[in-house]
Amino acid sequence: MQRPSSVEVVTWLNLDLRGEHDAIVHYLQHAWVLSPWGPTIMAIARDEMRHLKWLAHTIVRLGGTPDLTPPPIRRDADPLAQDEAAEAVAIEQYRRHRADIPDPAIQSLLDRIVIDEEDHLRQFRALREKAGAVPLAPSSELDPEARAFQPSLTQLMGCEYAAVLSALHRAFQRLPAPRTGIDWEDQAVEEMHHLSWAAETLARHGLTPEWPEPAPGDSRDEAQRWEMLARAAHAWDPEAAALAHRAARREALEAHPPRRDRSATVGSLATGRDWVEEEVRP
Repeated sequence: MQRPSSVEVVTWLNLDLRGEHDAIVHYLQHAWVLSPWGPTIMAIARDEMRHLKWLAHTIVRLGGTPDLTPPPIRRDADPLAQDEAAEAVAIEQYRRHRADIPDPAIQSLLDRIVIDEEDHLRQFRALREKAGAVPLAPSSELDPEARAFQPSLTQLMGCEYAAVLSALHRAFQRLPAPRTGIDWEDQAVEEMHHLSWAAETLARHGLTPEWPEPAPGDSRDEAQRWEMLARAAHAWDPEAAALAHRAARREALEAHPPRRDRSATVGSLATGRDWVEEEVRP
């Protein structure tokens, strides 16, 4: 068999990476609303985040660009069945790519990922068996005060999703360099926390978080939105108010970098949120 070119290998790995991105989005959404299975699904989503990181760095090593295009959102009456089927497809695809790529290092990486995916398949099958006698629904009744903030929280989720993708784009495309403090991968984790806080607030009050389209924004504007939510939620959800205030302080710090050269910083790492077209400079 003819040895595949690096372009072909990058194409296959980007297919795998897009599958991981798809899994992350859907597993997070299901973790927020499927009680009591949220912690198990969230742990699986974190595994998929690590897989995406490993694949992205491998793609860059081969001279390629990781494809961070947001996946289409699927809605299914049986999310756990959807997740179980997705794992089976992923395992088959990884094994096929492992057979077609002769690079031992990449084969080892794909073998490592398959170990996790096989266990994810086992866990989703077990959850489906348990779910037969337990309603899969948000954990509380609809809350009218939370409902009033649903559009704002969904908008914040879209802004934070764009910020996650922006930070990952920089993290994967930058050459490694000495850095003190927060790096771009840390920043992506920060923004993912903010996205989850908004979604978990909705789910806690019986509302279904809808995974948003990425909506590039400005940290100053996001800080103001989070602070407004913190003040408004103080009476009806003290936990949401505390997390919103924390997010507002983080976003405010990001909007005012202490250093322009970014070589050592605990403040802003970004000058914009256009994660698709943005030119990444060392």
